[in-house]
Amino acid sequence: MIRLLLLCNIFALHSVYGNDSTVAQANNQWESIQPILSNYDLNRTCCSDDQSSISAEPDYEYPYKHLKVVVVSDTHKVNQQFQLLMDEPEYNKGDVFIHAGDFTSLGTSDEIVKFNTFLGKLKFRHKLVVAGHRELGFDPVEDLSLRAGDRTGRGTKNGFKYLTNARYLHDEAVVIDGVKFFGTPYHFQSGYPFYLDRNNKRELRAWNSIPRDVDVLITHSPPLGILDFDGKDHWGSHTLLWKDFQFKPHNYTTFINAALEKPYSNSYYHGTDRKPFVFYVRSKN
Repeated sequence: MIRLLLLCNIFALHSVYGNDSTVAQANNQWESIQPILSNYDLNRTCCSDDQSSISAEPDYEYPYKHLKVVVVSDTHKVNQQFQLLMDEPEYNKGDVFIHAGDFTSLGTSDEIVKFNTFLGKLKFRHKLVVAGHRELGFDPVEDLSLRAGDRTGRGTKNGFKYLTNARYLHDEAVVIDGVKFFGTPYHFQSGYPFYLDRNNKRELRAWNSIPRDVDVLITHSPPLGILDFDGKDHWGSHTLLWKDFQFKPHNYTTFINAALEKPYSNSYYHGTDRKPFVFYVRSKN
């Protein structure tokens, strides 16, 4: 069985609306750990920004059963283009639908209700949702004094309660046909919900909540050096990277950038540039 780490690389758009004050620290960490990583068998790691490296139909030979999983992130709203995309036969039904965060632009109640209505129309046995940094109001311990610009005073407190048509995962696991999924929303962009300072105790606690026996990990931030480079800087988590290497993979690890926005483009609010990811994971039941 393949262990899949579903990663949403949300940091491609920092050039549009700000910079992470600790990005220099991340770049320095990456320089220091590259020699160490040479000691690991990275041949078991597959990193994908597109669907070409993700396996299509599985081998359905008896007695194996598979879950069909469709995953997206960074849709920012439910517009006509996204709905038409999800109406395509390849994406409109399956076993598990995953949204890895940023399904709204400002976390308004109208956006959340519209997204929940959209979820209710999807033909999946299970629907899993993780919050992103644009889900304003979802973080009960957010420091609101860091908010600025159009985010000030915006969002819906406990807006996740509107998501009645999906399972909302916040540092929580769910087991489907024996496969363990775990979702966590943290990132390093100040002024948004679920913000973490790098390398402090809260970051350690955040990633330490990930169970060692997870099969599909859904995050809103990549590990350092894995699909986190915007052409200039690295935005990922050094701590999450080492957490990933603690897992005991069955065959290899696949890292997926699930964002529907084209990575490192200025496409914010301009609809989808990419297609959903479809993959199959073997059931354990």
